[in-house]
Amino acid sequence: MAIGFGSVWVPSQRAREVLRFNPRADLTTARAAGRIPLAGEPAFIAVGRTAVWVGGHDRTVQRIDPATGTVTASRPVAGALHAMAVDEVSLWTASSVGDTVSRARLPG
Repeated sequence: MAIGFGSVWVPSQRAREVLRFNPRADLTTARAAGRIPLAGEPAFIAVGRTAVWVGGHDRTVQRIDPATGTVTASRPVAGALHAMAVDEVSLWTASSVGDTVSRARLPG
């Protein structure tokens, strides 16, 4: 789960999508304000300066444009993804391949 762009973002592995919730709603009974279909099963989610990033069990990271609610890019990750984080300029991923951490510069 991640928070940003005025929303709560929740990956749904079963449905292969990201659910977007309004944090001002009563989350005990709230329905998703948006559903964003993904190419694979999401495992990790992080919110960056310009996008929402979703890492999957299919060894990819997908970029969601929060303005349109669509996947706008996908990039492969070496090895099984174990963790993911975003800072102002980079996407960080941890992999089981050699217990490595990788950094990729974000566009923009």
